[in-house]
Amino acid sequence: MELSKFIVNLLIIPSDNGLGHIRRSIILANHLCKRLNISILLNERTKSKFFVNKKITIILIKKIFQIKNKNYSYLNKKKINEIINKYEYVWIDNFADLSKLNKKIILYYNFLWHKNLKLKSQKFVFLDEEIKKNISFGNYLFQKRYFKNQKNKLIPFFEKFKSYKNRKAVLIALGTSDYKKTKLIKKTLKKYFKKQNIKNIKFYIDPKIFDNEFKKMGFVKADFSTKMYKEVKFAIIKPGLGTIEECLKRGIIIISYTKNTYSEFFHNSKILIKNKLGYSFQTIEKSVNFIIKNLDNIELIKQHENNCKNLKWEGEKKVEKYLLKRANI
Repeated sequence: MELSKFIVNLLIIPSDNGLGHIRRSIILANHLCKRLNISILLNERTKSKFFVNKKITIILIKKIFQIKNKNYSYLNKKKINEIINKYEYVWIDNFADLSKLNKKIILYYNFLWHKNLKLKSQKFVFLDEEIKKNISFGNYLFQKRYFKNQKNKLIPFFEKFKSYKNRKAVLIALGTSDYKKTKLIKKTLKKYFKKQNIKNIKFYIDPKIFDNEFKKMGFVKADFSTKMYKEVKFAIIKPGLGTIEECLKRGIIIISYTKNTYSEFFHNSKILIKNKLGYSFQTIEKSVNFIIKNLDNIELIKQHENNCKNLKWEGEKKVEKYLLKRANI
């Protein structure tokens, strides 16, 4: 029997606050479209950054999520609700507010924005109750445990682990959220690099701080492409799960930078250190010093690759299995 007779449509809605949610959602869509009818909600800017299988229906929409003044907004509500009503099942990545629509919503989250921002109005009390009622998914290492007795499914990282040879590059990525001291970080990096002999190291620098002065130093603007990640051996990152996953699945050694960020990043950094998957230092300078010192440390690099390889992978297959079972296939 054809699956389409049982599951007519599955809509995937990633939060557009950061590429990690979108990346993970597209990986899932590309896997599920082999057996399910998949649509995904994307905006024009992010659509061009990823490969999306031709079998997938892309629904273009303007920005749907915005953080401002220690609060967040859910944008384009009317249009999104109209779209959702056309689908039998809806998978949402880290946008818990949609949980209250109906039971066909399946939520993936590793943290919740209203918990992170400590929002405690009555509507969030109701939202917590809705989240607890429905099935939720999250990463088996990184999901924050907010509720007891929740219908929760912890799944592996997405895709497979694969290591690469001849990697010599370093990535410095601060993420999509604004830092309170971005200018200071930029100034600190430039001052530090002018004192160091780093001509033989290729540095990819976050687009948020990259400028002509970095270019003159021989540095490259990070584009977060597959090609770039294949070259990277060490990464100083704001530890969002999307970037973490990109690094771990290639055996890239992670150094977390969490100064002036949200609580989720401190949580993720602690998980990395606890599981011997990364490091964290007080300053950017100490982070770069550690990399320069260990760039050719074969023992350290090999041990890290083994730690990454031994993690649980292919979470998209767990999601597929759940959806097929839910549809009685």
